[in-house]
Amino acid sequence: SRLPNDFSLRNKSGISVALGELKKLPILSVIEEKLIIREELIDWNDEALQMIGVSATYKCPFSSIESLHTKLMNILHGKTEGREQNIQNIRYNEAIEKEVISFVAEDEETICPISGPWVRSQYKMGNDWKI
Repeated sequence: SRLPNDFSLRNKSGISVALGELKKLPILSVIEEKLIIREELIDWNDEALQMIGVSATYKCPFSSIESLHTKLMNILHGKTEGREQNIQNIRYNEAIEKEVISFVAEDEETICPISGPWVRSQYKMGNDWKI
């Protein structure tokens, strides 16, 4: 379920180039869906790492952690704005859905080894105290 071992598909600029080519095709490919969600996961990771940096000096509001957690859960469930726009008017396919969700779960381990666990733990600690 992984993408070809092409390092250019592991950064935003490489993904943008590939998506530009894929969008020219008259069909929606599974690889296009995977790259869209990978791009969104990279954006999420950048945002989360920025918050981790800020939290070293300042306390972060729980609402910010909650927002990051919600975004991550949406990405992991394949429910992102970019993907929803891309699959609009396309019949649901359970096999493709499972493949994309499995792909993004593997990607999270690779792309977000620090931010994923950090956001989950901060969210859990904050949510345990939420009234």
